[in-house]
Formats: sequence, structure tokens, C-alpha cells
Amino acid sequence: MKLFNKYFLFALMAACLFSACSDDEYQAGEPVEGEYYYFPNTVASRIDLTKTASSFDVEVCRSVTGVAETINLAVTDGSEGIFTIPASVDFAADSQTATMTIGYDATKLAYDDYKTVTLKLTDGITPYGLSEYTFEAGIPAPWITLGKATYSDSFFFTNAYAVDLQQNEEDPSQYRLVKPLTTALGAEGASLEASGLKPDGSESEYITFKLLEPGDQVNDITITGEGLVYFDAYSTGLNNTQYGAVIGEYHPSAFAGDFQNEAMWQYSRVTQYQEDGTPGIVQLAPYYYMDGVGGWNNTQADGMVTIVFPGFVITDFSATVAYTGRYYALDGTCYAMGNVTLGADVASAKVALVAGDDVATAVAGIEGGTIKSTEITASGSVSLPCTEDGLHTFVVVTYDGEGEAQSSTYTRFLITTGTTTWKSLGEALYTDAYVGNAYGGENVTYKVEIQESEDTPGLYRLVNPYGAAFPYNEEGDWDDSRDYYIEINATDANGVYIPIQNTGLNWGDGNFYVYSMAAYYLDNGASLDEAKAEGVCGTLKNGVITFPSKSLAFAYFESDAILYQAGDGFKLVLPGYYEDEPEAEGVGTKALVNAHLNKNKMTAAKANVLPLPVKATLLK
Repeated sequence: MKLFNKYFLFALMAACLFSACSDDEYQAGEPVEGEYYYFPNTVASRIDLTKTASSFDVEVCRSVTGVAETINLAVTDGSEGIFTIPASVDFAADSQTATMTIGYDATKLAYDDYKTVTLKLTDGITPYGLSEYTFEAGIPAPWITLGKATYSDSFFFTNAYAVDLQQNEEDPSQYRLVKPLTTALGAEGASLEASGLKPDGSESEYITFKLLEPGDQVNDITITGEGLVYFDAYSTGLNNTQYGAVIGEYHPSAFAGDFQNEAMWQYSRVTQYQEDGTPGIVQLAPYYYMDGVGGWNNTQADGMVTIVFPGFVITDFSATVAYTGRYYALDGTCYAMGNVTLGADVASAKVALVAGDDVATAVAGIEGGTIKSTEITASGSVSLPCTEDGLHTFVVVTYDGEGEAQSSTYTRFLITTGTTTWKSLGEALYTDAYVGNAYGGENVTYKVEIQESEDTPGLYRLVNPYGAAFPYNEEGDWDDSRDYYIEINATDANGVYIPIQNTGLNWGDGNFYVYSMAAYYLDNGASLDEAKAEGVCGTLKNGVITFPSKSLAFAYFESDAILYQAGDGFKLVLPGYYEDEPEAEGVGTKALVNAHLNKNKMTAAKANVLPLPVKATLLK
């Protein structure tokens, strides 16, 4: 009873409250007399169109029937001529509704590109109906999600990321990754910004790629090979603060000149297939390009952008190869030496040494048997005869147990083959900025024998600079089974560079390779003039070779492909340009070894390999 009384009291209070609000009582609208027109309240704000149709309908209503009539519309069309919209709508005499048909040109509508249209009734409008109708119309992309793929871009990112992979229902040869760069930048953007690459939010939402078939057209080129992949250009969203430009990733076909050749597209391809014939792994080999500036040509490189399809079990048919030096047989033949590391699933591999760096032709020749190669079945060293000076390339093709080619890799290097072309100049005074700095020590200065090429004046080489003469070394720290040299190309006194070379020194991290950034750029397609313009070359002046800050690098190519930043202070004083006595106390002795050196801990940071853009002409 008490509960009932409480509810009754509440109801009574509520009634009083409502009756007290007489000023705000609902007033019914005045009935609208005469004839008026309106859009129904069921119209959609977004209209999905299709590629196969050419029109869609919009309904308009009126309040009075009995006569046929035409009413006018005011149209605001943001489609730039894609839509054909009538300026009026016709009602039949006995009809309360009329249908207006809007045409469209589907060939001019890109997927997911919705255009805005506003239709406005100009006569007989009513406040109780829609007199203005704004909508978006477009063709939704016909994509279905296959699952999570694994995406990586070794040029920028340390890790791989799981992102959605979608396939086009209308064209099953087309795929796209959903927000791969946004995902990767969210994880690694801060570390990239520290190296001068600032994420600016302009990264593309998708990476879209297409499996090419023989007969497909790319520009004016008809595809003849199997397994090639084309990809649309996309923005990384990374602004190179040195140049004030955003880096995009382009298929090589986007560039003029030599890139208009199917042979230059071989590194963007399917690298592994699933049992049903669909891709298992796709790799993209982009040109990392800043429009109007230049970029980094990785179109001839494996392992740049890798996409592992959902559920695919990875097999490792990869290989790495590093140039480890040269030696001469008793008959005077020069042999180039390499170290090949095979992936776990490689049954065999063929290794060839070719002059120049036409990798695509070399791979085809190895597979077809027209280029002589050496077959190996396990990781290890190879030695192949080399008969001419200049740029050479080790090329490796891997095979599965059934003899099917699976992948390829390569490394380029400069080599001088002659055995009697060097003359000793005596001892140079050498200041190391490589090894001591890499392990936390100081630069040391000591004497090393130096030779000059008789055929190429200005081409020097140090003899065993990291052997017994190196003050930080102890017995067993270097390979004493043969001589090791460091060649220094000073044929252009303002364009000095050091090609990649094995020093023979090994403190537990692997063989120590020396390099210069100018040589890195030359190996990746830049000219010496471009390297000089960027300020990464050394100079030879008054008998002294020096290098600018952060222009030297080193690596352990048997264990990884990372370039590390060498120290500053490299100096090579040629014989005759220094006093007979050493410039510093303890030069050439163990007295310079300091307490900061730790041979068990390499402390150098990765080298910044991005400063020099290689020039290319983008097709517009």
C-alpha cells in the first residue's frame, strides 16, 4: 500500500509540472495548402555505383495529383562532368512520385572516389519535407580481405608487421595491403625521425600490386616472363628533412631511359608459390624517389619490400654472398673470392662471376646454362678466375631439391687483376678511423707499406694494414695465411674513395670490411661528380689523403648486410710528406692501446646510407 501511494504521488507531481508549462505547449503546424514537392526522407546519403551500369535513379514526391507537370531543379555537381543530371523532373498526371535518372561515366570514376552532388527544389517547397538533397556517389572498390599478411621494408624498417591483405573480386590478379606504412611508422617512426626522416602523415593507405602475365602491357612493353609483379607508386609518409621532400616508392617502369625494359623489372616478382598456384611470397624492388630531387635505386635488389601471404609457411631459399678478396695462383691467374651463405631449404646453388653489373642477364644465363657457373651444395667460400680489371659481380641462383630455381642474389665489387702492376712507395703514415673507433678505442697512427699502380697513377693500396702492424692487434686477431690490401682510389684528387674490401681482421664479429660512402654511392648508380657534390669524397692534397666527417663505413658481410658508421680522423700521409720520426709518441707500438678498447663489444652505430640521391627521370 505504501509503495502504491509513492507511485501515485509521483504521477500527480508530474502531471502538475506538465500542466504548469503552458507557454511551451506543443502547437500543431498549420496545414499546408496547395501543391508542394519534396524528396522522401528515405533517400540515402551515399550511393554505391558499379562499373557495369551507367545510371541511377532519384525519387521526388508531390502532394497533389491530377495533372502532368514538370518542376525545375537547381544542381550543384562536384563530379566535374562525370554525372549527367537533368535540370527538371516530370510527374505523370496520376502519379504522386517521379523518378529522375542520373547518368554517369564509369570509366572516369576511380574506386572509392565518391563525388558530392546537391539537388535543390526551387518551387512549391514545404518546411515539412526535404527540399534539398545532398549525397555522395561513387564506385566502391571490390576488395575482399584474405587475412593478415606479413609486411616488411628493409630499407626503412627493422621489423615486419601483420597487416590486412585484400584481393580484388573483379580482377583477382590485384592485391593490396591495408595501411602497412601507418602500422610500421607507428612502431618505428621515432627512430627514423632521429636519422632525418620525419613522418608527416602523408603515407598512402594502401600498397596495391598486380601479378603480371605474359601478354600484359606496362607502358609500351609487352610482358613475356612469368612471375613479375607491378605495383602502384605510393608515399612512405617520410619527409627527408635534408631535402625537404617526401620519399615515394616506385616501380622501375615509372622511370625513363633504361628502365623501360622488362629486364629491369625482374626483382619485383613472386618469389615463392603456394600449392594451389597462388603467391606465397611477393617481393617489391622499389626506386625510393623524391620528386624533383632524386633517390635510391633499389630496383635491382632482392629483399627490399617483402609480403608474405596469410597462412603461408615460409621456406628459406635465400642466399647471401660477400666479396672477400682475391689471390693469385702459381701460374699468375687472379681469383676473386666470395663467401656464400645458403638458406636452410636450399638444396644447391650456382655461383657465377660476371664483368659489370647486369644482374638480370646473368641470372637468366645461369638458369639457361649460357653463363659458366660453379655449383655448391653448402655454405662456404668460392674462388672464381677473374681476367680483367674493373667492376665485377658475384651472382648466386638457388635451387630446390627438384632443380627448380628459387631465388637469386648478388654483390658488386671493384677488382684489379694484374700481378706486376704495383710498385712499392715505402711506408706511409696511416691513422686508423675504422677499427679502434668501432670498439670504443681511439684512433691510432702507425706506418704501413703503401704501393701505387703502375698502370693507374693515383690508385694506391696499403699492404696488410690490419695485420701485425696494427697497434691494437694481438696474435690470432688477423688472417696471416695471405696478404690483404686496402685499395684507395685517388685518381681524382678531389674524388677519393675506398671500395669495399676485406681487411683480414676478425675480433669475433666476423671479417672486418672497410668501405667509404662515396664508393657506396658509386656501387648504387651515382656518378663520382654526384658523390663529390654531396661532400662524401676524400681528398688528396700535398701528399695527404683525408675524408670528411661521416664519410667512411664498415661492415661484417659474412654475418649481415648492415653498414656501420666509421669514425672521423682518417689520415694517410704518403712517403716523403712526413718527417722520418713518427708524428705521435708510440706510433707503431702497442703503447697506444688505451683502456677504453673492448674487442668483445662493437659499439659503432649504423651508417646513414641515405644522404645522396641518385638521379633519375620520372615518367609523367
